Amino acid sequence: MSIEKRASAFALIAPLSGVLLLYCGLAALGSIQHAWGWKLGEEVRVKVAKSCSYLSGSGTLSDCRGSWTSADGEQHTGSIEGTLGDVRLGQTVTLRAGGGTAYAEPSTWIKTIGLPAPFAGGVGAVSLALAFAIRPGKARWAEARDRPLPDEMTTLAQSRDLGAERTRYWAPSSATRGVVTFEHGFAFSWDGEIDVHRWDEIRGVFERYETVRNKVGRQYVVWTGGDAWLTLTDQQIEDLAGFGKDIVQYVTDHLRPKVLEMLRQGETYLFPKWGSASYTEFTPHGVGGADGLIPYSELAAVDIQNGRIVIRGQGGQRLVRSWGDTANVGMLVVMLRDFIANHRDRNRSS
Repeated sequence: MSIEKRASAFALIAPLSGVLLLYCGLAALGSIQHAWGWKLGEEVRVKVAKSCSYLSGSGTLSDCRGSWTSADGEQHTGSIEGTLGDVRLGQTVTLRAGGGTAYAEPSTWIKTIGLPAPFAGGVGAVSLALAFAIRPGKARWAEARDRPLPDEMTTLAQSRDLGAERTRYWAPSSATRGVVTFEHGFAFSWDGEIDVHRWDEIRGVFERYETVRNKVGRQYVVWTGGDAWLTLTDQQIEDLAGFGKDIVQYVTDHLRPKVLEMLRQGETYLFPKWGSASYTEFTPHGVGGADGLIPYSELAAVDIQNGRIVIRGQGGQRLVRSWGDTANVGMLVVMLRDFIANHRDRNRSS
């Protein structure tokens, strides 16, 4: 059995075992003893005490005594399990006895809960022991995740000249699904399918937050142009933050020199945007969009506030962009701050 199958089996068996044990524990509050005491008990005639304590509302006997003679002729005195309606105070009634206790016939729900409970508890205990026996430990996970990469992934990585392996980012509870980064790209493996991308082919990386079932989760959306999108979430990558930091840095390292060269050549770089969001572009003269342009020499500050990027000009101009709706947003912020720092350094030197 593969390590993923063992982990999946544990995730399935352990909760089920817990439910069975919980059921047995709740039944042990009274249903098991009453149901099985009556089922296995000897039928006897019980002289009920003239006074018994019981719970108001349900009528369940809390302190009631009686005496009887067993089939072997031995006299017994003990407690009575049942309800006030099962006995007649000071009179003789037919019950079943065993172990020093007399039992009235339990209600249908007590039989239904109490009789199967020991079997459920036994199955729960055995299955829980089995679950922990097959559960892979940290050492086994580490060993499985450090094995050589599959031949297919290695071949694809070599065919695309991805270079040396860098870091492995696994899916939760998996040693075969996830992302492996290389010197010049990454490979994404999921359910037998392997997707390979070079850093210099990626046109944009979006860092977004989506709400699923009232839970806000981070996701990285990789765009290689056209309709080619790859969305990675914490359901697919265990260390999503670490992977996101790496991919943003790698893409920035490859893309930034190209953008600077475009500006030197008098060309414009347009940052990819999400849907109908406002666009952002670097022109040879400044940064802007449909809402105006701020010359590089007039940039004052770049702030990040509540998921938004605020680009400020010295004359009070402002460009506001959503962090999640602008691709390569980390590069945008770093390059703008470099423009500001370089301009200040030139002013000081002059």
